[in-house]
Amino acid sequence: MQKYINITAKGYIVYLRVLEYSCCSRRLLVHFLKQRFFFLPMTTGLFIGRFQPFHNAHLADVKMALGMVTHLYIGIGSSQECGTEKNPFSVAERKDMISSVLKEEGITSYSFIEVEDCESDDEWVSKVESLCSFSIVFTGNEWTEKCFKNKGYEVVDVDMLPGISSTLIRERMKKGGEWKHMVPKSVWEDLSKRGI
Repeated sequence: MQKYINITAKGYIVYLRVLEYSCCSRRLLVHFLKQRFFFLPMTTGLFIGRFQPFHNAHLADVKMALGMVTHLYIGIGSSQECGTEKNPFSVAERKDMISSVLKEEGITSYSFIEVEDCESDDEWVSKVESLCSFSIVFTGNEWTEKCFKNKGYEVVDVDMLPGISSTLIRERMKKGGEWKHMVPKSVWEDLSKRGI
């Protein structure tokens, strides 16, 4: 399939969308445009997940998203949950593990928002909209994609890394299986110190 770039100038705004380009190529193109077009505005994206725990695929998704936007809001989903089998880590613990990883990677163009669960899809999206302003949503979750597409947002599917998921990691943690290779080093070091 042919790879291409579509750049549209509207007034003093340059909007960049890159399809099927490598993460490196996207970053280089954004950097080039910033140098050539001083009027390139700050474009913001949203990446929501429960991050129970934050793993290598999440990190790859953050890097991919920041190849397309200048600032990324990382939404901590089900932020009210902790200490359960499905949501073992608190919102503070999740933010700490993500911050440690992104600091090691030299990534600073992000902010956190805490997103609690809501009774309806519309209420949930409205809650997110009240917490931050964004133009693109990055997700690999079909439900999240549906929620934001129904509100008219552009949604970019993130790539899934084969054999890596938070569910699988939690299962292996519980059963004593191997999981450290699925998460960034700072995550497994932190969790190992806690005896997990």
